[in-house]
Amino acid sequence: MDVSISFQKAKSAAKYAVHDMSFTAIRSVRSTKRACKGFTICFYRREMLPKLYVVATPIGNLDDLTPRMRAALEAADLIAAEDTRVTMKLLNRFEMKKPMVSCHRHNEENRAPQLVARMLEENLTVALTCDAGTPGISDPGHLLVRAAWEAGIPVEPVSGPSAVGTGLSASGFDQY
Repeated sequence: MDVSISFQKAKSAAKYAVHDMSFTAIRSVRSTKRACKGFTICFYRREMLPKLYVVATPIGNLDDLTPRMRAALEAADLIAAEDTRVTMKLLNRFEMKKPMVSCHRHNEENRAPQLVARMLEENLTVALTCDAGTPGISDPGHLLVRAAWEAGIPVEPVSGPSAVGTGLSASGFDQY
C-alpha cells in the first residue's frame, strides 16, 4: 500500500532520494516567485527488483565471514553455489536457511540463463558463492555475472579475504 504525504511551498529547486529496506522517500523543493520555503515528501513502497550479489567466501576459516557478506547472504532469496555442500556448511555455521542451486563449471553455461530468467520473473535476489574466495576469480561465476549485466540486473560485489594479500602479509616480503 502506498502512503503519500504532501506539503507544498517552495523557493528553490532540489531533489534527492533516500533509500532504506522498505521505502523510498523522495523530497523535492519547487521554485515559486514567493519568498517562502516548502517541500513535498512522498513515500512509496519500494518495488522489489532482482539483484545479484557476488559474495566472496572465507578461505579456510569460517570466522573470516564479514558482516557485509553475512548481510548479503541473509538478503538473498536464493543462493547459487559452486558446491552446495560447502555453502551449506557456511550457512549452518551462521544458522541461516536459504534455498540453493548449484552453479559450477560443468553446468554454468546452461544454469546462468535459467537463473537470470527466474530472477526477472520472480524478482529474486541471488547470492553467487564459490567454495572459497571470490566467484569469477579462478572459480565459476563469470557467465552468470555477464548474463545478469546483459539482462539489466544490478550486480553487487561483496569483497572478502584475499589469498594474495593474506599470503603476502605473512611471507616477510619487503615491498619497499
